[in-house]
Amino acid sequence: MTRQSSKARSEAAMAGLKRSHQQRRNRSVAIVRQAISRLQETGSPVTLGRIARMSRELSDTGMGISESTILRNPECCQLYEEAAQPVRRRRTIGRLLNSDVERPTDAERRRMHYLMRLTKAELAARILAVERKLALSEKSNGVLRDQILRENLGL
Repeated sequence: MTRQSSKARSEAAMAGLKRSHQQRRNRSVAIVRQAISRLQETGSPVTLGRIARMSRELSDTGMGISESTILRNPECCQLYEEAAQPVRRRRTIGRLLNSDVERPTDAERRRMHYLMRLTKAELAARILAVERKLALSEKSNGVLRDQILRENLGL
């Protein structure tokens, strides 16, 4: 009899957990829906960060809904994706390249776009490798220069 009673208790506990979980999900969906409505009413762009900030104001606990919760909850995520406007990125690559390189070629522009995909750490590693090769090249050029001077001046 103790087996069935403990089994019944664990089933009741699981049912309670499931009910609590569903209530929290429903609460999250309602708050996200309200936050999106408010943002749209004010004409603000609908982004994850703005939804999370607005949800703090709307939540009765003041904690709000985190960005990760919005993405993990399928209903919240769907609401966000339907309401979000595409973020327009500024194209500063051309301006940056023109300010540092006089009349860049098409190949340099393509190279700039390629390098912009790399992380800072990857770029730093590449810069260090290039600096090392440059130092070796300068040393080799010095030796070659001395050799040419000796041959031409007869030293």
